[in-house]
Amino acid sequence: MRKTLWGMALRLLKANRLLILFSTISILCSTLLISTMLMYTLNAQRTMEQSFREMFGEADIMVSYPPAHPDVLTKEKAERIVSLPGVEESAYVLSRFLHIGESNMPVWTIGTTSNDLTRSTYKFTSEITPSTIILNEELAQYLNVAIDDEVVIEGMVLRVSEITEDLQGSVSIAVIHYDHMQPFTEKGEYANGLMIKLAKGANALSVAQKIREIDDQLRIDLVEQNELVASNMRTLHTFIIMMSLLVLVITSLLVLSNLEILLYKLRNQIVILRSIGATTRQIGQIMLVQSFVINLVGTVFGGGASVLAMNDLFRLAERVFHMPATTENLSNMPVVLIIVAACFLIFQIFMIIPAYRSTRILPLEIAEENERLDFKHKKKHKLRGLGTALTGSALYLFGYIDENYVLFFPGLFILFIGSLLFMPYVIEKVIHGTLKVVGRRLGRHVYLTFKNMLPQVRRNAFAVISISLTLTIAVFGTTLLSTLDANNLRSLKERYEKPIMLYNRLGSESTLDHHLLRETLLKFDSIRDVQYEGALLHNYILLNDAEIKITPVAVHSPLTEGLKDDELVISEKLAAQYHLQAGDEILIGYRDAEHQDVLPTGIYRIGRVSEALNQSDYTLMTWSNPLNTKSTVTRIYIDTEDEQQALADLETVREKYPELQITTLSEALEQARAGFVQRWGIFIAVLSVIIGCSMAGVLSGLMNQVMSKRKEFAVLRTVGVSPAGIVCNILVQVCLYVGLGIVCGSILGVIVLVLVIALDPTPITFHFPTIGLTGIGMLLLTVATSAITGRHITSRNILQEMMMDGK
Repeated sequence: MRKTLWGMALRLLKANRLLILFSTISILCSTLLISTMLMYTLNAQRTMEQSFREMFGEADIMVSYPPAHPDVLTKEKAERIVSLPGVEESAYVLSRFLHIGESNMPVWTIGTTSNDLTRSTYKFTSEITPSTIILNEELAQYLNVAIDDEVVIEGMVLRVSEITEDLQGSVSIAVIHYDHMQPFTEKGEYANGLMIKLAKGANALSVAQKIREIDDQLRIDLVEQNELVASNMRTLHTFIIMMSLLVLVITSLLVLSNLEILLYKLRNQIVILRSIGATTRQIGQIMLVQSFVINLVGTVFGGGASVLAMNDLFRLAERVFHMPATTENLSNMPVVLIIVAACFLIFQIFMIIPAYRSTRILPLEIAEENERLDFKHKKKHKLRGLGTALTGSALYLFGYIDENYVLFFPGLFILFIGSLLFMPYVIEKVIHGTLKVVGRRLGRHVYLTFKNMLPQVRRNAFAVISISLTLTIAVFGTTLLSTLDANNLRSLKERYEKPIMLYNRLGSESTLDHHLLRETLLKFDSIRDVQYEGALLHNYILLNDAEIKITPVAVHSPLTEGLKDDELVISEKLAAQYHLQAGDEILIGYRDAEHQDVLPTGIYRIGRVSEALNQSDYTLMTWSNPLNTKSTVTRIYIDTEDEQQALADLETVREKYPELQITTLSEALEQARAGFVQRWGIFIAVLSVIIGCSMAGVLSGLMNQVMSKRKEFAVLRTVGVSPAGIVCNILVQVCLYVGLGIVCGSILGVIVLVLVIALDPTPITFHFPTIGLTGIGMLLLTVATSAITGRHITSRNILQEMMMDGK
């Protein structure tokens, strides 16, 4: 019987090629998109890490004295450093300019021993012995030597054991054994460079702080990735995962809709199968086999296409969206198989629904259910959608009031699902209302068209929901990305008060002397002014039994010039909200952990009210204010005469203070714009695939329903309805469904966006061109497809069409 069921299922699929083709193509495109996007992020992350390590090796910290420094790194000091907690491996080097070859040319020479750190840093693989030397390719060509040739360096004859590749921006370099460098060292010098690899989980900044406690004159270089680039990659990875989930949901709904239509079209065949003894279980197996074949073909071909086209798609993404480059070797079949298997599993879960329905509903009930003019017998579904929406609204409201994310986002999601479930009943009421309000004024053809739409509302529910979901994604995604981009740019300009900002990554653990640092910085001719701020604190204004939370911060800037140590600068918004003004005395308190209460700490005066403070709770004070209990510099703002020269000067300061991270406004704006272009490009690509799959599935379903009504259209033609009237009938029906989906989706997208942003209110930036083009494109595609289908139906012989019954 298994063979018979498989054969029957495949024959039924063959009889509905067009409907099955759209479902398969939707799954194929979705699998291709998801696997390509996920593989891109994985390869980009791996490439970034590989290129970083190829450039800097495995060392995490480099320790040395600045050039021309009188002190030397002794063996005792080096051993103290490498014995610090968190240090896993170390390597020491001696470096000097030594004369090499017949021309006696000075070459930067490294004296070291063979271990993993030195090999990864200087890119050699052979063993360094007292009789060998390693040259880079450029130096070997200049000396005209090859492997096993002899080279004279400072009177020593050494054999060339390896020639390394030239790194970008590198100079001529030679590597010899550590013992050969000792005659050229100063008294007591053990090394002039120390490379340290940290244990997994060790904090590089904490280790650097301990090294500086050993000798604060040491130059400490942290070998780390650009934080802006790394952060952008993390955001990109999260964004692509979210887009992949959206594609999975949309495609699953479309395939589910098509299978529901297939179930309706096969009602006659199912009746015959039941009449000859087929059980409901066997009918369900036939539907399950059909869904399995559709899913398997779509995911396999989608995964195969992603593997074959991955290189070209990645290069296109890198060129068009300015995304990070990926590795050349992209063959990671196990990961691709896992992604494809996950897609297959999720699609199949959705496809079980029509298979299950086929075992629960009799064939004649399927036809009757789809032809009813009302929804009275489905009140439980209506109440289910309304109840889900109300439950989500309640959870969202509680989460919003308590600022509880555990309730806020699940409530929003449940509300969204409830709105989609309730949408078919809203559409039915809209059509009923249209008939009652304008009714026969629209003309006989249009009135009949609206009347004929009522029995199809339930059957077209998935189509309307799919369109609404697509428009919701378009509205929500484009607006959210545009809003985040605008807010990000505005925030960067507010955060970077000066062109250059130094960020202290050690925070409260830092022992940085802000007065000494400021004096050091102002000695550079390229730096015009230096301002800084301390750690954010938490205090309260005790006013009329109210506890007003404020965030005081000590700053050295023009905003606190002339301010006394018992005075504060408050924001204009805070002053207006609580009717405060300059000169008022306020009681300040702090939260005591032991008593779990806010205790008063002293009376302070409002020195001035400033409109420059954007956050209402942000409060400024002098560095010597008694409220400033943490005298740690967190941010340093630098105004420059010459930004490039200032950056070069700051690098020398960072050698002494490795916890200082140098960032510039121009770099931050460039990274922000690059990140936005990447995410916008990915979103538009995903949205295009979603629209393509959505419209393919929706139009396939709608046109199949139109074709199933060919007998009714033939009857209308016999009673005098013209071919143009038939085409008009089809256009009105199909375009109204699509139009209602577009309107509902746009409204739902705006509502969801407003509800999301309500927790943290911010100006919303709509991207109307993308939203408008999406809606117009859907309508134009619908009109074109409906017109072609209508012309096809009206051009056929009436007698032949009268014989058609859902075919």
